[in-house]
Amino acid sequence: MMNELDAMIKKNYEMSKKLNEANDKVYTNILCYIRVSSLDAKEKEEIISDILEMFLRCQAEEKSIDELIGNDYKSFCDSIIESAGENKFSKENIKETLYIIINGIFILLSINFIFDYVPRAIKYRSIVNYKLGVSFLLTTTMILLIAFGIVKYIGKTSFNDNNISDSKKAKILFIIFYVVITVILGLIGYILRTYTLFSANPYVMLAILAVYWIYKLLERFRKEA
Repeated sequence: MMNELDAMIKKNYEMSKKLNEANDKVYTNILCYIRVSSLDAKEKEEIISDILEMFLRCQAEEKSIDELIGNDYKSFCDSIIESAGENKFSKENIKETLYIIINGIFILLSINFIFDYVPRAIKYRSIVNYKLGVSFLLTTTMILLIAFGIVKYIGKTSFNDNNISDSKKAKILFIIFYVVITVILGLIGYILRTYTLFSANPYVMLAILAVYWIYKLLERFRKEA
């Protein structure tokens, strides 16, 4: 059975399907903006549910969304977030952040195991120890920070989509940023390739990764139940 938060997310998603194209575009921008705020996850879904009900009621009455909330959607969202009392360091936010970090680490560990350890084991035709380098720690930290930054940026600039000039500039800057980061990560990996953080039995690592992915699979089935 899915938990209360999962049920709320699913309900909001199903409700959002009833929006027409114009209202759905506004709703999507508002959704992105609120989702990257520092409100608790449950509080975000409650707010999103209220906004959806407002939008659907307005749509049923054949009124423009601007008549309901004005045309400054960012200010509308900011006023809601402020009234709800945003708290960046709440217990729920810390738990949510740790959950994302742990998932990110395990995903990157899995990629590292498959594309680094397995080729080495095949090359030497023997079961060698799994070595995790210092470069992995640094690149993982950078990747997670960049991922958080990109998500925050997309959410916070969701209302700039209508500005074509700004959108083009953002895409160019993103490409440049991506290339620079890729080069930096490559250099870090090359320079620190000989420094080992720890060495472990590959069967132990495989068991840990297997437990993680089995858990994620069961979690997915639970949410869909």
